[in-house]
Amino acid sequence: MVGLFASDLDGTLLGVTHRVSRPVLRAIRAATDSGRHFAVATGRVMRSPDDFGFASVPIESVCANGAIVLGRDGSVLHHVPMDPDFVGALLEAFPGIDLQCVSLDRTYHRCSRDEFLAHRRGGSPAWRVLSHLVPLREGEHVFGRSVEGIVSSGIVKVNCRPTDPGVAQALVAYVSAHPSQAVNAPFSSQMLEITDPSANKGCAVAWLAGWLGLREDQVAVYGDGGNDVAMLRRFSRSYAPVGAMPKAKESASRVLGSNALYAVPRHVLETVRKEGAFTAG
Repeated sequence: MVGLFASDLDGTLLGVTHRVSRPVLRAIRAATDSGRHFAVATGRVMRSPDDFGFASVPIESVCANGAIVLGRDGSVLHHVPMDPDFVGALLEAFPGIDLQCVSLDRTYHRCSRDEFLAHRRGGSPAWRVLSHLVPLREGEHVFGRSVEGIVSSGIVKVNCRPTDPGVAQALVAYVSAHPSQAVNAPFSSQMLEITDPSANKGCAVAWLAGWLGLREDQVAVYGDGGNDVAMLRRFSRSYAPVGAMPKAKESASRVLGSNALYAVPRHVLETVRKEGAFTAG
């Protein structure tokens, strides 16, 4: 019996609009009303479970690729800090690149706000649409910080979307050369999403399950991207939508239908209806 559902957002739980819609909320509410827990498992940074349109349902949040776990009340239950020496060295090695350094309460940049916005408006049409769907939160971003100021803030994740392929290759090579200090697990090849090697969605969802008093065989997970592979491989009840990356589909125990047709919310509803109210044991 499933006691915890955990799902990625874009390409998995959400439809083609990348927005939280009625089918999504209906499935989450059915899960939580039946005594279960539902966690969003995303590479996005969430400061509250209410972010992105989830305010009407009680969820936990596994965010920043597993580097942060939030409870239903928004409190930080668990986090995995990056090695500050590595973060400092990375910033020094790529001084002209906007490395977005995420802490438990802010995202820090060395560049100015204007430089950041210009970079955000660039890139592919798909990226510009996604940027529009994830608007800047007031007070979230701190610009013009020194390397020392960033490192001292307790960084848990570094995001970067380089537009120069040469820079992207150099960044990937740099992270790969420090496997004991960092790992890059992006949802797409256009991004770098860097965390401590011990931080991933699989470990974080397993930690949350333990904190909730659940076994790993009482967890069902859903994902479609490269940053979902560790989660899909870890749990026996793992599902990928048909449009998922090949590695994600290979890692899942079962492939569902399309996220455009809300295959994941439908599977959640079917599971709740089949199993009935959750009982521990």
